[in-house]
Amino acid sequence: MRLETWKYLYDIQCSLVRLREFTTDKTFADLTIVTHPANAQDRTRADAHLILIVAFVLLTLTGCGEESQQQYDTSESSATTPVAVTRPTLSESARAGEALFNANCSLCHGANAAGTHQGPPLIHKIYEPGHHSDFSFRNAVRRGVRQHHWQFGDMAPVAGISADDEAQIICYVREMQRANGIFKGDALGTAC
Repeated sequence: MRLETWKYLYDIQCSLVRLREFTTDKTFADLTIVTHPANAQDRTRADAHLILIVAFVLLTLTGCGEESQQQYDTSESSATTPVAVTRPTLSESARAGEALFNANCSLCHGANAAGTHQGPPLIHKIYEPGHHSDFSFRNAVRRGVRQHHWQFGDMAPVAGISADDEAQIICYVREMQRANGIFKGDALGTAC
């Protein structure tokens, strides 16, 4: 970027409204104007405030608040009944993943990843790649997961699964999700 552009952006930043407190009812409180900071410490503080404001705006625009959580039905009634699952023709890697899934995951997540009374269905919109990436699945296997979407309690780590096994299980889950309309296209991630 050219120096003039940076100076322009800095001038805009210096005139932005600074947020000291964001209350729980989503209203701004105690707003002050930052005007051309006099020293490096004030500039650093202004930079931090700009980052907070930009993050707030991005979160607001992308819908990462209560409204986005309400689009997923994670009620007890939706979780205790396994979902209806269409079985596609699976790739070789996904077939290997299915065998590993059945041996290590199906007790809680059910046959065909349709869920049980002990664990949620992975064939659910909440587990689409854009919301739960392949990394999220790997992390769940390796470290466990604290309860956050469903009322099944925490998931413990799963011992004895290699990185290759994880990749095959994720490939299986992603192919099943795609076949059941959880996502479209080639968003299978890096596992397949």
